[in-house]
Amino acid sequence: MKTTVVHRDVSIYAAERLIEVLAGLKCSDRDMQLRLHGLRRQLMEGVRDAAPWRARNHLDVIVMLDAPSWAALLALLDEGPVLHRAILASQDRRLTIDPSDYQFISQNSDLGVVREFMTSLGGRLTP
Repeated sequence: MKTTVVHRDVSIYAAERLIEVLAGLKCSDRDMQLRLHGLRRQLMEGVRDAAPWRARNHLDVIVMLDAPSWAALLALLDEGPVLHRAILASQDRRLTIDPSDYQFISQNSDLGVVREFMTSLGGRLTP
């Protein structure tokens, strides 16, 4: 799969969808809400600059909401995005996250997996 397709259909798409999800998240913890807002702002800048991976250092707030989603987002928002096994965490009931458990995005069906995961993200990230 071409790098430009993966960049557009994975990194940019994932960042745009995460921006939408973050806009709807309301957290009673003020510090966490500020960090979520900061992540959203960094993602918007990253999308604007076609470099959403620059926001990766701000993703740590997501681990407090859902660790498998955090691991999956780290992999999707990388400069060279990959599919982390955590994308399927809710389907196979995994309790541990292995940082090296990933596969390269090489088929159109992989893009479907990314879209399905990103569509479910709003339900996974609950403060």
